[in-house]
Amino acid sequence: QATMSIIDDIDDVSTLTDAEVSTYARRFITWGLGESAFDFLVKSRGQYTTFFSSFASLCSDRGDHRLASKMYAKAGDKISSLKCLVQLKDTTTIFAFAKAARVDEAYEIAASYLQSLPEWTQDEQYVSTILSFLAKADNYGKLMQVHEELARACIDEGENDEKALDLLTQGASHVEKIDDIHERATLGRQCQRHLYSMTKFVRAKKNSNLSTEPMELFCAEAAREDKMNSIVRVEHGIKALVLRYVSLHRYQDSYDLIQAMDYPSRYISRDIMEQVWSACNQDPREVAEIIADDENRNDNSMLSSTSHGKLDDGQDSITDEERTVLSGFGLNF
Repeated sequence: QATMSIIDDIDDVSTLTDAEVSTYARRFITWGLGESAFDFLVKSRGQYTTFFSSFASLCSDRGDHRLASKMYAKAGDKISSLKCLVQLKDTTTIFAFAKAARVDEAYEIAASYLQSLPEWTQDEQYVSTILSFLAKADNYGKLMQVHEELARACIDEGENDEKALDLLTQGASHVEKIDDIHERATLGRQCQRHLYSMTKFVRAKKNSNLSTEPMELFCAEAAREDKMNSIVRVEHGIKALVLRYVSLHRYQDSYDLIQAMDYPSRYISRDIMEQVWSACNQDPREVAEIIADDENRNDNSMLSSTSHGKLDDGQDSITDEERTVLSGFGLNF
């Protein structure tokens, strides 16, 4: 209050020395009067971007990312401003900012942020925006990787093998556009491995009515692969085998495979597991225990979900609503 009173008594705050301006602004921020600090800096040092950049860093360090974004924007540092918005997880403003900024790094930051949201692969709007932003940034390596993530989601969540294979093929089409020779070669080999594995899995699944051997060979090979980097994993092959074995009444083989799986209830339904346990004269209560254990381990590894805003129709032009949102952060495009 004392600082406010002193400043109110000054006829022209632009006559204050740099040291005085810094002292007053720092006090405002320290006392949680960030907006007052911003208004004071605009009046006293409106044309000196270094002041805004310096105090933006201070605000960010104190966790006031909203004010930091506004300060960075005033300093003309759009990328730092956008990074502060990412800290706020303000989806609507991040999206509008990237559209308005029209620079590659802003598109990439916004796309990376959208990919960090829970279940982004299931939101068509997010997927469309991510692909659009990365295409505008000519980031073909990331475009390939996004297609692989979408293919992985198809297998894990939708079990749409053909769509997953199509997505991998689309992703591979971006590799030849990558300028960096080393990156192009590395991602090219990755694409080939994933396409080979996916094609082998799809063919084995189609031929499972004739023979289980192709899927058994796929599982043996997939078991040696790095699960973290695989699109289709050994568990997907085991699931296909279990379902086929059950149809052939090979219950002991099914039981042995399920017992060897990580998180079996993610892949095998409770009905199938109970059927197998019953046929093998095993205690069906074990199934409930397995499911409960899987759920407990899954809960411990899950990230908390946050409510996020919806995006517009993806048009390049900035809407009036988006301008209003941006202006609230001092972002005038």
